[in-house]
Amino acid sequence: MARIEVWDTGPGIAPEALPLIFEEFRRFEDTDNTGIRGAGLGLPVSKRLADLMDAKISIRSAPGKGSVFSVAVPVAASALKRKRGAARTQRRGKVNLTGLSVLVVDDEPAIVDGMKALLGGWGCNVSGARTVAEATAYLEGQPFDAVIADLHLQDERDGFDLLAMSRQKLQASGNVLLLTAAATDEVRAQAEVDGIALLRKPADPDAIRRFLEGVQQGTTA
Repeated sequence: MARIEVWDTGPGIAPEALPLIFEEFRRFEDTDNTGIRGAGLGLPVSKRLADLMDAKISIRSAPGKGSVFSVAVPVAASALKRKRGAARTQRRGKVNLTGLSVLVVDDEPAIVDGMKALLGGWGCNVSGARTVAEATAYLEGQPFDAVIADLHLQDERDGFDLLAMSRQKLQASGNVLLLTAAATDEVRAQAEVDGIALLRKPADPDAIRRFLEGVQQGTTA
């Protein structure tokens, strides 16, 4: 493993606030060294990206002195180790996702990039869009096996609207997944009624892969 650390000499974070630092929609009132309030708004995004890549992210901080943010990621394997790893994957019975065409839609570019890296590592052909208009253009221009979309897209139309529209472009209408941090009871109920798979952000990469394996098995059946 490689450990990447970012050190700062800002105001630091109080011990009681550390458990909350990666929470969605959390905004702290403290200011940074330049007097700007709201420092740390990118941390929930960083946490979701780390979870998508199965990496551990952590923080330690001293009020008045600064903070250290770190993430642990696996070091690239040698060619021989990759071959052995691939053999172990096959023995576990995982479905090969190579060539599966997936459209990912999220208004946060970092999430799109993270999903492209994750799915691309599994052999999928991934396209990323940030708006409903971009997603529509992709769907009109090429075929996709599956669509994964966020719920809130900063548009008049949300993820439910987009997935409903995209179904007619897919080989199987069930190959759609709503990936959202707002997985309320109401959202879950609507997803169940519409027959849309739903995962809450940050989603377990294995859960995303299981969805795609089901898509792949359907396309090769």
